[in-house]
Amino acid sequence: MPRRATLTGVAAALAIAAVLVTGCGGSSRLSPAEFAKRADAECTQADKSAPQTAPRTAKQAVRYTQQQIDGRTALDAELRKLSPPKSESGTFASFNAGTAELLGVLRQQRTAAQKNDENRYAKLNDVFSKIAQAREKLAAALGFKVCGRSVVAGAKK
Repeated sequence: MPRRATLTGVAAALAIAAVLVTGCGGSSRLSPAEFAKRADAECTQADKSAPQTAPRTAKQAVRYTQQQIDGRTALDAELRKLSPPKSESGTFASFNAGTAELLGVLRQQRTAAQKNDENRYAKLNDVFSKIAQAREKLAAALGFKVCGRSVVAGAKK
């Protein structure tokens, strides 16, 4: 009987530990205000390392778009770690889909710059701007003041 009492005690201790761990909010969703605040903090930090000077040559455009791709990819990964409020999950998923589209356009722009294709680069710049405008509406709906707001498209070379 002592062994059974020990097993019961261990089981009870494990049950209490499980309640404590899950009760501590390990993956709890953020409030809308906290979600926007944390996202904007990530975006503000990312903006500090974003390229600030528009490229003037094809070589500069290649470097510029690669920096945009790298920075936006890293930021996207950080934002996806946040737990949006359930009520904003769909909007955030659409925002993330817009980010993926922008990254795709930037990759195409990089290729155009590598080929010194100014016309293609400029057309893609227009595509980027349209996607960014649609994504900005989602950013506003999410309460973002920095993320996805007033995006500067890949500048013309």
